[in-house]
Amino acid sequence: MAPLPTFTKDVVRRAALLIALAATVVSLPACASGGSVASSPSTSEAAASAPESPTPSSAIDTAARPAFGGDCASVVDAARLSSILGRELGQASEETSTGVRTLGGLECVWRTGSGSAVRSFAAPVDVVPEATQSRYGSVVCEGYLYDGWGCRIAVRNDTTWLLVTIDGEVGVEGSASKAQLSEDAGKLAPLFQESLAASPAPRAATPSAGWWAAPTCEDLGSRLDLAGILDSADFESGYPSGFATDIASELAIARGTMIDCKWYSSSAEGMTAIVITAYPGAADEWEQLENDLSSRTTVTPVVVAGAQQAIEGTGAIRPESSFVAATDGINLIQVAEAPRTADATASVIAALSQG
Repeated sequence: MAPLPTFTKDVVRRAALLIALAATVVSLPACASGGSVASSPSTSEAAASAPESPTPSSAIDTAARPAFGGDCASVVDAARLSSILGRELGQASEETSTGVRTLGGLECVWRTGSGSAVRSFAAPVDVVPEATQSRYGSVVCEGYLYDGWGCRIAVRNDTTWLLVTIDGEVGVEGSASKAQLSEDAGKLAPLFQESLAASPAPRAATPSAGWWAAPTCEDLGSRLDLAGILDSADFESGYPSGFATDIASELAIARGTMIDCKWYSSSAEGMTAIVITAYPGAADEWEQLENDLSSRTTVTPVVVAGAQQAIEGTGAIRPESSFVAATDGINLIQVAEAPRTADATASVIAALSQG
């Protein structure tokens, strides 16, 4: 294969914004449609006539219930956070990604004027693997997102698991920096532990009919004509540059509330690729996704087989690369980079609809 193009951090960060489906903006709850059950008729013992009419049937609530009611202001007070750390932090902003919200998760960020931050990720304790809970039972310093690093520790109660992270300075990962951040993370743990008492028990959405099952990328690739989509039989899985990931998004992929698959082909003529990001059961977030993408680039409606609504635009990863975002009324999907993006999106929807 020909040498691959060079990607700047700004380009990849832009990819994280658009391909991750508005990770910093969307705030609507992920909701799944449920069935219904009819309650039994009741009869008054004092009535001599026929029994009363049955009460109306009530829908089963299958929607996700986010940690802390989806409100970052309820997690911790920014003033207390600033006092403990000895530096001024702004009010929290919610940055929950779509797949994480479907799990009942909540991602919050408190930033300093210099750009460093304190981050929290809270989720139902029963969706977090025991190995993950064990790993962060004490302070761990590590890399995350595209080029970030920091120190983190988790707290929990019977219903909620919460990971708190303090960003380190990019490019400065010496032992002194890690020691200070480790100490700061340890200081924050009691504050976040205390905050868990204020969180109603969160829960993940219950999958319903029509939710896409999350195949492995290998399985999904076997259902697609990747050679036809990429205009080349010489392709491989992945993408030439990395994408921003962290525990929350990795958990969403593992639990099937996010599908993230990529393939590319490189030749003397250039590179073609397909980047697929899908969110089973997240159609309720369509309007916010459409608004978010419209605020970043010009989008226009497009007809996509298998979709109820779809829009297309350019600039998803590289300035010239195209993308399509679509919903079938139950699920969300975004496909980027493919030469004929609308047709590729239809193919992916058909493949995911196979179950």
